Amino acid sequence: MLTVEIGYRTALPIRAIPFCSHGSISALDVAEFLSNPEWLPGEFDERTYEDPDHPLTKYDHPPAAFRIDELGKVEKLPPGVFHSTPKNVARAMELTDPVAPVMELPRGIFVWLDEIRVLFDYLDFQLTRQEHNARGSVEHFREWQDEPLLPMGKATFEIVMEGVAHAVQTTTRKTVKRSGPGGTDPHIQAMADAEAKLFRDQNNRFPTKEEVAKKVASKTHKALGTVMRETTSPKKRLRD
Repeated sequence: MLTVEIGYRTALPIRAIPFCSHGSISALDVAEFLSNPEWLPGEFDERTYEDPDHPLTKYDHPPAAFRIDELGKVEKLPPGVFHSTPKNVARAMELTDPVAPVMELPRGIFVWLDEIRVLFDYLDFQLTRQEHNARGSVEHFREWQDEPLLPMGKATFEIVMEGVAHAVQTTTRKTVKRSGPGGTDPHIQAMADAEAKLFRDQNNRFPTKEEVAKKVASKTHKALGTVMRETTSPKKRLRD
């Protein structure tokens, strides 16, 4: 899994962006928008601005990077933190190791998944328009995948996910107040409810408690038995 749940949102390590975008957003592109929010300004188009879901309307600026501080809180990072990152990535691109540029991106830094998807859709629309204007046709090969289609080797996976487990554990390490005699964890229950609703929408049936717990356990790195104890039946909650 390259995506992680932080609070009630899905985040993506910045080192995973080139893999999820299949190179459409390179490590150098990531470095550029981190160090310079004006790297790719939005575009106003009077023909599309009334459509809130159009890529030209939806995109305003690149996603902001953040890390998880020692107290488990989201800390947004100013562009100055990444001042030297583009230069380091560009230098690494001269090496024969294709993963070297990714390694120059700071570890344990995230963007929100929905925000990076907006940037990807904007770039995809712009490139598609350029291709159509140049050739009169489009060979559409760009596709975002939260999990890369091509298998990722263990060494590469560890590089991409370096520092991620610590950040996620920090967000869940804080003591939470249990709600009710069953010992439910409000944070874990909220994740379970979201997974249950997604499962029902995709499969047209209620999931079992274990099916939901497995999903949550894989994202939080908690034991399956712990998640089972900290959540209630999804069927009852969805019906309520």
